[in-house]
Amino acid sequence: MHIERINDVDTLRKVAVLLDRQVRTLSAHVRELVEENARLKGQDARAIQREIEALKELLAQRERVIFAEKTEQRPRTETTPSEPAPDAATARGCSRRCRFSTSSTSSTRPT
Repeated sequence: MHIERINDVDTLRKVAVLLDRQVRTLSAHVRELVEENARLKGQDARAIQREIEALKELLAQRERVIFAEKTEQRPRTETTPSEPAPDAATARGCSRRCRFSTSSTSSTRPT
């Protein structure tokens, strides 16, 4: 039915009421769909954000494992105050024999 062809005023009113009702119904449905769409986008964004955070944590854990293996951390031992501090020869990596061979008492080894 085309509104342009209706000549009766009462019929035009009835059609206008029906169209107004349909517009209200469709507007409410569109509003619900817009809200649902926004809600779903929000959930998707939160889900993606959670996944990104989980991946960041996994990356951080793996970096800790990788870099912990590559570091040359020596085991900590308790040093006693009676131990002498290393001298320059020891710090350069010379062995014990090297350190004492330069001294005047090279023929006698310290005990």
